Amino acid sequence: MNLWCKVGVSKIHGVGIIALKHIPMGTVLTSAPEKYQSIEMLEYNTDSFCKKQVQYLSSIHCFSPKDRIVKIPETGFNLYWLQSFVNHSSKPNAIMCYINSTYSDIVNIVDVQPGEEITINFIKSYPAFYTKGKKWAKK
Repeated sequence: MNLWCKVGVSKIHGVGIIALKHIPMGTVLTSAPEKYQSIEMLEYNTDSFCKKQVQYLSSIHCFSPKDRIVKIPETGFNLYWLQSFVNHSSKPNAIMCYINSTYSDIVNIVDVQPGEEITINFIKSYPAFYTKGKKWAKK
């Protein structure tokens, strides 16, 4: 399997998925590395995150209030967790491809360059969640 991206500091918001190398259009990005023992833990100061992000990271045991450092595996936690770090863009470079009701892959829709953040359009990816009961969604 190819390792295409990592979890890193986002220019959009908090943590995001960052391309490690050129990714050709149509690549499935959620492939997991074969050997987890070689995954590097990245450390960030909590000042890099907003209060809600720190609360979330604390809930999944990535943050200890004592040392004020957030530790995140470079490749995400597993396929689900890697996807949970994708940020929204109205001009995304990737889409969610649903496999079943509980799992989906992230696939890029354009070539992505190293260091570029992977983004999806949340409204198009999760329409029921983002439009339920919203007046603007009925227009």
